[in-house]
Amino acid sequence: MTRRPCLIGALAGITSGLLHFAAFPPGNVAEAAYVFAIPLLLWLLTNPPRWRTFFCALGGFWLSWFLLIIWLRHVHPPMGSVGLVILSFLLGLFPAGWALAGRWILPNAVKRGFGARLLALLGMAGLWVILEWLKTWVLTGFPWLPLAASQWQRPPMLQTAEFGGQYAVSFILIFFNLTLAFYIKRLFLTPANDEKDGKADAPAKASRLKLRWQFCPEFYVALALVFVSVWLYVRTVGKAQEREPMLNVAAVQPWIPADLKWDQSMVNENFRVLRQLTEQAVISTPKPDLILWPEAAPPYPIINAKGQREMELWIQGGVDKHGIPLITGALAQFPNGEWANALFLLEPEKGLYDGHYAKRRLVPFGEYIPLRDVLFFISTVVPLDIDLKPGDHSRPLPVTVGEETWQAGPLICYEDIFSRLGREVVRSGADFIVVVTNDGWYGEEAGAYQHAAHSVLRAVETRRPVVRCGNHGWSGWIDEYGNVRDVLLAEDGRVYSRQSKSFALSYDPIWRDQLTFYARYGDWVLWLGGLFFLAAIWQRRQTVA
Repeated sequence: MTRRPCLIGALAGITSGLLHFAAFPPGNVAEAAYVFAIPLLLWLLTNPPRWRTFFCALGGFWLSWFLLIIWLRHVHPPMGSVGLVILSFLLGLFPAGWALAGRWILPNAVKRGFGARLLALLGMAGLWVILEWLKTWVLTGFPWLPLAASQWQRPPMLQTAEFGGQYAVSFILIFFNLTLAFYIKRLFLTPANDEKDGKADAPAKASRLKLRWQFCPEFYVALALVFVSVWLYVRTVGKAQEREPMLNVAAVQPWIPADLKWDQSMVNENFRVLRQLTEQAVISTPKPDLILWPEAAPPYPIINAKGQREMELWIQGGVDKHGIPLITGALAQFPNGEWANALFLLEPEKGLYDGHYAKRRLVPFGEYIPLRDVLFFISTVVPLDIDLKPGDHSRPLPVTVGEETWQAGPLICYEDIFSRLGREVVRSGADFIVVVTNDGWYGEEAGAYQHAAHSVLRAVETRRPVVRCGNHGWSGWIDEYGNVRDVLLAEDGRVYSRQSKSFALSYDPIWRDQLTFYARYGDWVLWLGGLFFLAAIWQRRQTVA
């Protein structure tokens, strides 16, 4: 008899974990995000023991995250596999903690009136988005795949991000899960379940189990929020003015394997690939006004401590030859010996723009070692001798096309997974966002697609087009409503290839020089969610008293 509840709990946790996995690339079943938590929630409403709640939820979501970030095993083998196991476990702790809180709050609330139920559900939705936000800071910060990212190919569900960012979308999705679970529970309420003492034996309950109509207004509140999201999309697109051309941007995707990128024997080959693909981009249609190279594209730093300019002059020669400005990611070594991962603009005849963007959010164990003095043993397995220096500003790079100057808001590598950084570059004056990255470390699996999903969120949050250039994928551009307009694809339809392509960026003039509510006021949804959660805790304690 004791084994059966454990099996039911494990099955509920694993089912929710697998549905969570299915909602994101490679599954891309966005609809799974509306129901993924229901198996776990229905089980929680039976009031299982705390320890069983925690471990069943942890097991299910550990499995989900392991499958989602399995591409991490390609990074510095075998350390990538070790990191995969540890990181997926740590990411699984967040939903496990959420389930533990739900086990305390929800079983009591389901038997109460509409107001009490609604407050409990809003509180649990608020806790979910707070936990998503905590991942931005805990473990040096890795807010990978918030629930909102599951909708990256469903623009109608993303439009609330204009007002509340990605957390508004995540809040609606998890709130829908919660209310639907309550609805299902109330549909199957029985007289035995309704008994105040709750001591009716299991056979009696089973014999009287039947479907009973129960009005569940909280579910219709959630349904209304979903319809509001769709209505915002219809209303926004309906009010949109005729799109105006912005500029044509050519993305150069060299597809240089990560383990060969810094191999000195491959320097000439790397130069040849960059030159060849750039020349293809110049003659592509539409004719580009700007050429993009990915993160750390050239094999040598553009700025170096010795003042040597060979790398700069080599790139500038091509810029002057073609008469097209170029933005490239590159390393920089300053006279004081510090290094940075930066983004540079080179202009025809003018040369290197006096000002660059240095990456502000560095990758732990990839660009710096946290607590290097304490974790001294890490250097024996992580080939990183020098910590990079983070940047200190979000100023855009000016791109002049004819008489028009467009401000390119720079983000490097995984900076586009941080909503705050996207807000800051737009508040600094960006007309469009440029993301240069190198996902070559992660093989040819779902990593590049998952990464691109975050750029879709940044586009809707800020109402700015986003153009991406990756070393081997995902390269393309997204409009301000979250529609993926164009992608650089291989013949087999995948994003992994060595080629270049020109994208004709356009924009809705209604957003020119305008800031969204989210860009102005930030993550207010987190404060509201926190208030809901505190109120739910207070309500639960009142019932105990």
